[in-house]
Amino acid sequence: MARSEDERRRLTGARAVELRFKIDAYSAATMPMARLARYLDNLATVLGETNSVHLVSVEAGSTVPVLTVEQEAYAKVRQRAAEVRNQDGPAHVQKARRAIEDDLAADNAAQAELVDEDGTQILRFAGATRIDEPEYGPFSQPGTLDGVPIVVGGENDPVPVHLESPDRVHNCLAARELAKGIGRHLFTTTLRVSGIGRWFRDREGAWTMKSFRIHDYAELPSESLADATRRLRSIDAGWKRRPDPLGDLVALRRLEG
Repeated sequence: MARSEDERRRLTGARAVELRFKIDAYSAATMPMARLARYLDNLATVLGETNSVHLVSVEAGSTVPVLTVEQEAYAKVRQRAAEVRNQDGPAHVQKARRAIEDDLAADNAAQAELVDEDGTQILRFAGATRIDEPEYGPFSQPGTLDGVPIVVGGENDPVPVHLESPDRVHNCLAARELAKGIGRHLFTTTLRVSGIGRWFRDREGAWTMKSFRIHDYAELPSESLADATRRLRSIDAGWKRRPDPLGDLVALRRLEG
């Protein structure tokens, strides 16, 4: 399946960065096609930029798919890799990373790694030797949530209350009398609800809120971006009277470094 360098350049363009995905499982001759496809599919999700990442060959010997990334997309791929290393980024990306590690463990492979042209490791996926953190919870923790109510009501008591925030919908519960008041703000008002959340930590160390029981709520003031900017600019601060506040900030950073 190996292709010459000229063929690779013709397929993916001259300006491309070559990466190798070294899978410590099977060999190029014995790796089941469906398993390799699953590894590559999840890796594509992890890296993102799917239209700019290309499979050009699988090296003989151990299983090493060779990929090329178009130069224009490479910075974004490296940024995504950094997020994955820090267990950050979108949930579906972390799920794909976990799927790769689960497959490695099932194949009794110690690890897989993605390396660049110089052999520098960009990403490492732990396999059979991984050590998962213990699961904890659920724990009860007081807290607050902000959002616009989009669902209020149900047959039972407490009743479901769904709050829509910019990045997610929080599924909560509230006593009927409290929910009646929240219902008056349906689809119209951003509320801050306070109550008790039930939290769980998974084996990757990520915390997930399983439920939230609302005990009280308050309306948040409606403020446009222009009004918020004017309000922030009106706050008295000593740095505003400095002749070069940005220069002061740079100097402080140099001292800290």
